[in-house]
Amino acid sequence: MTEVAPPANWYEGTGKLCIDWTALIGHPCQLDISCWQRGLQAQSMADGEPQPMPLSDIGDWLLDLNDDAIRRWRATIPEPVLAIVNQLPDHRVAIIELVARSTAGEDLFIANPKLFWLLVDARVMHTRDVDAAANVLKLKQRDLLKLLGLSGTAQQVKILRKTRDTLLTRHQILKLRLLLSDAVICSYFSHERDITATQIDVLDEYPWLAACPAKALIDCLDDRQNRRWFNDTLRMLNDLDALRRCTTRDALMRLHDRLVEQLNNRRMTEALIRDRYGNVAAVPEPPLPGNGQITPLTTQEAVVQEGMQMHHCIGSYLARVVEGRYAVYHIELPERLTIGVNIKNNGSVVLDDIRGKRNAQPSDAAQELIESWFTRASSNISRQ
Repeated sequence: MTEVAPPANWYEGTGKLCIDWTALIGHPCQLDISCWQRGLQAQSMADGEPQPMPLSDIGDWLLDLNDDAIRRWRATIPEPVLAIVNQLPDHRVAIIELVARSTAGEDLFIANPKLFWLLVDARVMHTRDVDAAANVLKLKQRDLLKLLGLSGTAQQVKILRKTRDTLLTRHQILKLRLLLSDAVICSYFSHERDITATQIDVLDEYPWLAACPAKALIDCLDDRQNRRWFNDTLRMLNDLDALRRCTTRDALMRLHDRLVEQLNNRRMTEALIRDRYGNVAAVPEPPLPGNGQITPLTTQEAVVQEGMQMHHCIGSYLARVVEGRYAVYHIELPERLTIGVNIKNNGSVVLDDIRGKRNAQPSDAAQELIESWFTRASSNISRQ
């Protein structure tokens, strides 16, 4: 979107929006855009010479700018088209330009907007060749999917239609396109009334979930805490069979807690990581200094003991701690909490998690105190 709005005027009689760029770019330049009913034709006027141009060259800011003249121009776009196009991540102006010039395009867009978006994103259709786009729009939806490298089944068409009213990011739509090549995942999607962003993200990361009873957990994994329990459980298991059988959040929690208990009941000598000489491996120096309240855990024994005392699975992070990819801290007041810090390859740090006993959430006061410490300590690193 442009940072400075150019002067714009709407002429009701001619159905034309005129945007004057002269003051902003320093030489005479005017952009004229016809209304929806006249095909959204655009042309630039420089030195009195009109030059036709694709509406897509103007950019999606045209659908977002809060200007009275532009709002009146947007009002000529049919409400169903405008409502759906505003849910898309990009290519919005290019899409309405195609839709405005083709009844078949409007029908396809209303019925299956994510398919339409994929066709534009893959440059199967674009506004620079309207005739070629019109030929593409004559094809059935199954054949359009084949142009995207998919098998073009009726099932894939129906799955994409289910995302009609779902707000998805660009990456999520592209993930969905890849997931449509998996027959098991398509079977899962076919039994869902709507396809959600959470389902796409989870199945992209854990495609095996679609083939087991644990697929019942997918929708609840949009909750951060549930996802944490799931990831921790996954990390503590060698054989995923127990996790694959979980069908409820409560079952996932029971499995998680059982694994934590087993982990923390192991003898200290069994849990520790040793170097090639049999010695307990040293823990790298923590990336952030502690203070009077927050203390870094600087030995493997301290990390394991933390998990035992707090009844959570911080001990399962031991390998990452020894490898210098994770650091663990604790705080006693205003409440007993464990603090996890991710260490990236470039040395930067991210506050990963704060947990109380049995994974309890911290109080607002404790959260604020820890975040304040982290902000100050990590800013000192960036200045070094």
